[in-house]
Amino acid sequence: MATISRTLWTAVTVVMGLALASCGGKVNPSTVRVGGEKRTSAALAGSRCAPEGCTCRNLDAAADQAEQSPPAPGMKRFELRVGPTTQPTWVGVAGVGTLYRASDSGGGEVCFYVDLRNGQKTSVSYRGQAETQGEGVHARLAIREYSAAPKGPWWYDTFEFACGGDRPCSAAGLRDWRENASGLSGNLKDPCGSTKIRNIEYSVDRGGDEANAGQVDLRFQLDVYPFAPRFAPGAPECQNNK
Repeated sequence: MATISRTLWTAVTVVMGLALASCGGKVNPSTVRVGGEKRTSAALAGSRCAPEGCTCRNLDAAADQAEQSPPAPGMKRFELRVGPTTQPTWVGVAGVGTLYRASDSGGGEVCFYVDLRNGQKTSVSYRGQAETQGEGVHARLAIREYSAAPKGPWWYDTFEFACGGDRPCSAAGLRDWRENASGLSGNLKDPCGSTKIRNIEYSVDRGGDEANAGQVDLRFQLDVYPFAPRFAPGAPECQNNK
């Protein structure tokens, strides 16, 4: 890729329901390097995964929602869906490793399943990169939290990043996404879940191209609370948690 001549940095501070210092829990501040080596090097979790990768959960099949090998006590299972996109994409999860989605994985979603410790804040970094100058990037990442509650199993929407649709991601598209993300009430996408999103930042390498981002970098923190969710995703009982 050509040398980048222009970089736009924008930091998004999400309004917090509680001061960060009062939230408790340990911080895993390690930053996993993204970009460079094109392979997954991470501790993948559960029976959906093999050393070479994971099989995506069927969102529409009730029989495919339960985790056959649930997380160990004190841990929570998360699903990371990367795509649809045709560009190489890296997702770094502190304490877990680097997840890589190859450009030849097809245009659909590629899934990863990882376990994070309760009561810990975990840094996550994302990079989508165009292989050809001017090609642009379609950036997609969705994270969901698993709960095997007595009335479950349930998957809670934790985080969703999307930039680029009919056209590649642009600086304007990222600003639109940022405005929506900063409106997350209480840092919870689903108030019935137990994981908050904090400290969202992004950067865009445009390389002189105002319309197409040649590289998109995103950084944020997953704040995994130690309690077990009690209600189904989107249940009205959780609205006071916003």
